[in-house]
Amino acid sequence: MAEREKEPAAAPFSGADAFRRMQELGAQLTGAARSMAENLTSTPAAAPFAEPMARWGERTVELSTLWVSPMRAMLEEQQELIDAVASWAEEQRKLADRFSELAARHREMTEQVLSAITPALDHVQRMAGREPSSSKPKKKSKKS
Repeated sequence: MAEREKEPAAAPFSGADAFRRMQELGAQLTGAARSMAENLTSTPAAAPFAEPMARWGERTVELSTLWVSPMRAMLEEQQELIDAVASWAEEQRKLADRFSELAARHREMTEQVLSAITPALDHVQRMAGREPSSSKPKKKSKKS
């Protein structure tokens, strides 16, 4: 048990590690196929197997790098998505700023209208024999 505590933690595994390992294995297989093809060509009886081994080695190289193009396309699409989301977020920020400005202007205009017509409304209510609503305690409005 003491040995387990002293062992270093395993490094986290990533997709890039898997692809890198796949390329390494492909390179090893290719090297082995080439070596076998060379050995086969030196022996006259085994010569018919040399060409298939060489083709197999070339195909192994192709397979070990086959993932590169789709991965590049996926990364480019991810970058396009990131750019689109960033652009959308910027437009949302601008829209929020615009709404904030509109709300502030609306609040000012409402206060101006109220200050202009409140005396007239109070006068009408006094003439009707009621207490003006402007003399009642006002609720505080939310201001951000």
